[in-house]
Amino acid sequence: MEFKNYIFDMDGTIWDAAEMAARGFTAGIRASGMSDRVVTVEDIHRNFGLTLEQVAVNLLPELSEKEAVAVILECVKHQYGEMDGHVGEMVYPQFEATLQRMKERGCGLYIVSNCLDGYLDILYRNLDVKRYIDGDAWLHHPMHCKADNIRYIVNKYQLTDACYVGDIQGDYEASRQAGVEFVFAAYGYGDVPEAKYVINQFSDLGR
Repeated sequence: MEFKNYIFDMDGTIWDAAEMAARGFTAGIRASGMSDRVVTVEDIHRNFGLTLEQVAVNLLPELSEKEAVAVILECVKHQYGEMDGHVGEMVYPQFEATLQRMKERGCGLYIVSNCLDGYLDILYRNLDVKRYIDGDAWLHHPMHCKADNIRYIVNKYQLTDACYVGDIQGDYEASRQAGVEFVFAAYGYGDVPEAKYVINQFSDLGR
């Protein structure tokens, strides 16, 4: 399995931020007045890859969508605070070395995530890896869903022989909609039985 261009998902593909996210979301929800609410790592796993609105409704079904989104936005601030300074603990083994090896082989490297503003910045601020990344896109920047952002990256950089590397069914479906191949990160959060290409660790890429 070898492609010329690789577009990466983040959560469950580049790093495992679930524990930090669970702490931040619990702190954010409690700061909003729900003192008995605990968000678990399992809750985070079930909601990674979804849009802000979907996460809000799933975690806070007792609130209106508007109210739930407002609380989740507060949670995200706490989550970012938990993550900053701990990125080295969250990225999967050999992450930086694998990016470097892939660039030396001439691969194009990109990131497309359903994350909010500031999430990618945490990665770039804590690890010197932006020099390896040729382009990125995230929720509403510029497009409103993952499939459209993958398509945006493909068109902007005129990519051929491209794949999307992700770990959940939604990633697979987004890649199909965008017209690129899919590589399943089996070490991540989900299961994608239809995947043709599979990696068992991040460092399997670019070999």
